[in-house]
This record gives sequence, structure tokens and C-alpha cells, in this order.
Amino acid sequence: MKITNNIFENKKPTLNPMWVTGFTDAEGSFIISISKRPGTNNLLFRASFEIGLSTKDLAILNEIRDFFKVGQITERKTKYTTSYTVSQINTLKDVIIPHFKQYPLQTQKRIDFEIWTQIVNLIAEKEHLSESGQIKIISLKSGLN
Repeated sequence: MKITNNIFENKKPTLNPMWVTGFTDAEGSFIISISKRPGTNNLLFRASFEIGLSTKDLAILNEIRDFFKVGQITERKTKYTTSYTVSQINTLKDVIIPHFKQYPLQTQKRIDFEIWTQIVNLIAEKEHLSESGQIKIISLKSGLN
């Protein structure tokens, strides 16, 4: 709470950026998925950043979404899980990657993040549309945990 002219303002403080990084070290995932486009032989490449928790912890995922000011929350009622996901390439490049560059991960996940970042950049540069780019992405993905 903040006191202004003896009036209490019910303004919740924002999350500490290093706390967000630490929480991601424990619960977050940097995901690259590769699938076949339906009805074609073309490959579809998707990148995302995700934090999945029990539905009981929805409030913290909302705070993380509010911290980044991007992404969406998805509840899976059958499994009682909730996920915070960011999957737009430009948002990953402009918001998520800069955060973890400025506030680095401390665990093995940091290596996964660095590989994932290379793949996100390749997709952003449309490298995934060429055979050589696809091979490069598949090779990098094999190094992800």
C-alpha cells in the first residue's frame, strides 16, 4: 500500500523481474514444436514461452501476464491445470527474450533459452521457409531439453 496525503491507495506492487526469472527457472518452458501442415508435406514451426500450474495458482499466472503485458491464460478444466502462454514471434522477440537477456536464468534452463532464442530468431527471419533453415532449426531443437 502506498500512502498519499494520508489516503491509502490499494495499488498492488508489480512483480520483481528477478522473481519472474526465478519462477520461470522452476516452472517455465521454452517450447519449439514442429508438425506437418494438414494435407501437405510442409512443416509448421511454432515457438512459445509457457508457465503451467495447478488451476489453484491462477492468480500468480495472471500477475505474470500483467507483468509482461502480453500472452494469454488457458484453463484446462479436465486436468485442473492452467497455462500462461506467449506464442507470437514478434512478442517473443520484443518482450520475452529481452527480459531473460536482462534478467538471466540461473539453471540449465538458461542453455535451453539460448538455443530457443536462436530458433525464434530464425523463424522471425523466415528461415523456416527454406529447407536449409528447417534443417538448422531441427538440428538446434535436438539440443533442447
